[in-house]
Amino acid sequence: MLWFSKKGRRDATVAYGADVRVVQGNYDDAVRKAAEYAALNGWQIVSDTAYVGYTEIPRDVMQGYGVVMEEVFE
Repeated sequence: MLWFSKKGRRDATVAYGADVRVVQGNYDDAVRKAAEYAALNGWQIVSDTAYVGYTEIPRDVMQGYGVVMEEVFE
């Protein structure tokens, strides 16, 4: 079995109050599972990963990355 997230990262995320769900598979599998949980619980996904039916928020996140890089190079 392969885990694509280090235990330390999961622990640090939990320390901020998150409920971490471990998903077997790759990143795309985890994104799909997160979308399922969100739909079932009325949650909003905020991610830089776009998929069919979910493009506005990732676009905004990516634009934010661009702003950060502009500020770094100023």
